[in-house]
Amino acid sequence: MKSISPLIAGLVTVLATPVSHAMAWGVEGHAVVAGIAEAHLTDAARAQVRSL
Repeated sequence: MKSISPLIAGLVTVLATPVSHAMAWGVEGHAVVAGIAEAHLTDAARAQVRSL
């Protein structure tokens, strides 16, 4: 019997995962990531973000 390739196994896993898990971070998680990203901005990048 042939084994299932890792690619097919991964694809089945992704397709079987409920959509709600794709948004698992929620608002709080996204805010945390945004805060971390903001802390790593250069002054020039921060100025460009503020201009948006």
